[in-house]
Amino acid sequence: MARTSAGADAILATPVHWHGALYEGLLHGKGPTDDFKWRNVFAVLDEHRIGRRADQKAVFAALGAYMEDLHRLGLVKIYRDRQKRVLLFSPTALNIGDVADPAAQQGR
Repeated sequence: MARTSAGADAILATPVHWHGALYEGLLHGKGPTDDFKWRNVFAVLDEHRIGRRADQKAVFAALGAYMEDLHRLGLVKIYRDRQKRVLLFSPTALNIGDVADPAAQQGR
């Protein structure tokens, strides 16, 4: 699931570290009524003392790419406004073990 994208170095931790922190804090054991917003994403990073670079565009690029990956896997729904800005994230109640990464399946 993890892939290198523009802005990936904007989060001052290894991808597996911050991806795991966000998954555990926002999705694991959560259901469709446990909606969250960007402020909650940043709160989890702060709770885990995961720093970010000053370049907010790069930070949002890295976080957005990860959230899109989670969306493609069916772990989170992303609700947007007409300008395509994220309004809300909603866990689907699936766990990471319930889904397979399509990219990992290509080699089989």
